[in-house]
Amino acid sequence: MSVFFSFAFLAVILALVGCNQRRGPEGSGRRFNRVQHGQCTYTFILPEQDGNCRESTTDQYNTNALQRDAPHVEQDFSSQKLQHLEHVMENYTQWLQKLENYIVENMKSEMVQLQQNAVQNHTATMLEIGTSLLSQTAEQTRKLTDVETQVLNQTSRLEIQLLENSLSTYKLEKQLLQQTHEILKIHEKNSLLEHRILEMEERHKEELATLKEEKENLQSLVTRQSYIIQELEKQLNKATSNNSVLQKQQLELMDTVHTLITLCSKEG
Repeated sequence: MSVFFSFAFLAVILALVGCNQRRGPEGSGRRFNRVQHGQCTYTFILPEQDGNCRESTTDQYNTNALQRDAPHVEQDFSSQKLQHLEHVMENYTQWLQKLENYIVENMKSEMVQLQQNAVQNHTATMLEIGTSLLSQTAEQTRKLTDVETQVLNQTSRLEIQLLENSLSTYKLEKQLLQQTHEILKIHEKNSLLEHRILEMEERHKEELATLKEEKENLQSLVTRQSYIIQELEKQLNKATSNNSVLQKQQLELMDTVHTLITLCSKEG
């Protein structure tokens, strides 16, 4: 706002100093000054000024051309000019103050109207946006509720499946532990049986060696006994043969003794 008033005041001063008189359509003595501010154009009606100022001055200069060198006349003219300028400046100042007050009042009303329109438009826009957002939010909420329901259902199914899998896994782990325990028992039994088998094999080998040795000893004994039996058979055969000779000699001796007994009995 201050920039606008500065621009308007500068335009008025330039109009005053340059005496640029813009007459209206009726050809009156009023001057108009237009100022462009943004999209708005402001027309200022400047106070009326005596149009014969310049002409009277010119006539005075023409009529009193010989008196230009007179100091008193020149001083009076300068003082009159200064007084006139002061009076004009006071008028311009009062006019600018009135113009400023008028513009401020109009600008206030316009700003209030613009603010009200802007607030109304903004409120309507915000209401439309709010309604759209509420509808979109309701739709998104419904979709999110559906998705949440689906997620909860899927989560529940997954939790149930997870519990079932956990239970199955627990059962399998228990069975695996039992099988592992049984396998360890079987392995221990197998190790014990292998140890016993090895011991039995060692004992069997020792027994086989002992039996083999005994067999060899028995075979040697049988061989010796067979040889002894053969020798005894030979001796038995020889003794039998000798016994037959002795029996024959005994029979002969008995016959001889019987004969002698018979002879002795006869002689007695």
